[in-house]
Amino acid sequence: EGHGEECRRIFEAAVDFDTKSPLRTVSADGIVNMYLLAELYISCIVSSQNVSRDDVEQLLGKTKRLLDQAEALDSSWGSIVGVEAYVAKGFFAITRHVTRCSCEGDELKRAEILFDAALKLDSGSPRALLGKAIVLTQHKEWAKALGHFRQVLKRAAPPAPRSGLRLQTLKHLRFAIATCFCDLGRYEQMRNALGSVVSADPGDVESLCALAHLE
Repeated sequence: EGHGEECRRIFEAAVDFDTKSPLRTVSADGIVNMYLLAELYISCIVSSQNVSRDDVEQLLGKTKRLLDQAEALDSSWGSIVGVEAYVAKGFFAITRHVTRCSCEGDELKRAEILFDAALKLDSGSPRALLGKAIVLTQHKEWAKALGHFRQVLKRAAPPAPRSGLRLQTLKHLRFAIATCFCDLGRYEQMRNALGSVVSADPGDVESLCALAHLE
């Protein structure tokens, strides 16, 4: 079912092995692991409910150093990683925009450019589609965001997770779809989307409260 902390430790161990051994040259797969680890750090910021601003800034700093290191290695190979690089840097930019921490210019615009670049390389990348969907919600372009969220759901969402990160991912995705329906004034479809969240997790308080407000 996936355990975020264990997954992070595995990626950290792999990255340390690749980057700290004087006898090893970091491979393309090693660079991809660095970008994926950066995304895991970002997910720690997004999923933590009581994280302090200092902790956010510390994690963002750690993520930036990792991204800079990966980008330098990627450039030395001739920029071979592509989609993974654009997606990781896109999520980093959108996280800085949303948290208002360590921003450098228009982070939302930067994120949009990066996710668009990823989608040009792979139009079916679920994580690039998700990133673009989040950008569109920030622009309040709900119909376009809905279309992207639906593509993510179709391409990547597990069919019936019972617990763990997969369940949380599915719930967040369906709740995002419900939010789009709400802002489009499509309340019956919003109710159905929320109902699917509750079907997956009958104790989901946020969805239950939203359903109660619809009555």
